[in-house]
Amino acid sequence: MTPLFDSHCHYNLSPLLEDWREHWQSAQNEGVRHSIVVGTDLTSSQKAIKLAEQNNNLRAAVGVHPSEWNGLDFQTTRKQIEKITKNLKKIIQEHNVAAIGETGLDFFRIETADAQSRENQAAAFRAHIALADEHALPLIIHARDTTDEAYTAILENLKKYKKNDTPVILHCMSGPVEYIKEAVRRGYFFGVAGNVTYKNADELRKKVALVPPGQLLLETDAPFLPPNAHRGEVCQPYFIAETAEYVRAKLNRDLEEIYQTTCRVFGAHT
Repeated sequence: MTPLFDSHCHYNLSPLLEDWREHWQSAQNEGVRHSIVVGTDLTSSQKAIKLAEQNNNLRAAVGVHPSEWNGLDFQTTRKQIEKITKNLKKIIQEHNVAAIGETGLDFFRIETADAQSRENQAAAFRAHIALADEHALPLIIHARDTTDEAYTAILENLKKYKKNDTPVILHCMSGPVEYIKEAVRRGYFFGVAGNVTYKNADELRKKVALVPPGQLLLETDAPFLPPNAHRGEVCQPYFIAETAEYVRAKLNRDLEEIYQTTCRVFGAHT
């Protein structure tokens, strides 16, 4: 059995958190050897650390999801960014952290006139970029929008503010073709989740075809985005085996190569 590496999972969130050991064991039974437990706010980041410290093959990413910054005023946002950055630095200094994230830009549910939330997200994103650079850690990016705006802004911010060459992971691959092509040129990595198996995901599959060998990762994003056979259910971490088989059989990708790539990105033993 080819080993699998889940590059993005939320054992630290309900409904997985309450029985996370059982979920982790089920994933291991399906060939999962490593998993990155990803924070979405300060509390879930701290939980990710606690889980990772109980198993050597679980590792934690710490960060704040972009949607957490919506609806805040300018002063509150700046104070919160300063406070959270300080707390994340303390976590990084005291614990074994695998990556910074998830961070990024999510304009999907923001009204067009809500410029403040966009500014808040961008400011927080830049703070996460600085953390990744300062501590030489990979950066896990969440991107979502109904237009190209968030994707364009992500590339612009990375070009302007990211100062070193630590890995950039575009979690749950999405976005316009030119965004994908530019990210490929820059050597970024792309996380592919269960939604690649959906019957209506032809456009996503075409975009996956643009990603060269050595830049593709697998993820569950559990408890979100279950593969097609489980749509409407809570995504279980062991479902990654179904996504992996689809990627191997239907998209002609080498699972061993994906595993080795993910180990290199996160500095994990093979």
